Amino acid sequence: MLIFTVTLLIVFAVSTFYCTRKQQRFLKKPIKKHWRLLSLALIACALTLAFVQLSATAAVFYIIFSVMLMLMLIPFISLLQTKG
Repeated sequence: MLIFTVTLLIVFAVSTFYCTRKQQRFLKKPIKKHWRLLSLALIACALTLAFVQLSATAAVFYIIFSVMLMLMLIPFISLLQTKG
């Protein structure tokens, strides 16, 4: 259950970070840049929870892998939105 929480934190953190970028296509206008601090704090919380559940090496690998995967997948979600 803790790994599921870590995964949700990573998804929310990376989504928030992506929406602060001016190149994002998910929203009409990017959200304010101070939301990046929230996303970094969520990643730090996810890393802390991952350290509790996993070994140090596995936790770091899981966080890096999850962040990279989400940064690759989130731009494609904007392609699935209907224009209207």
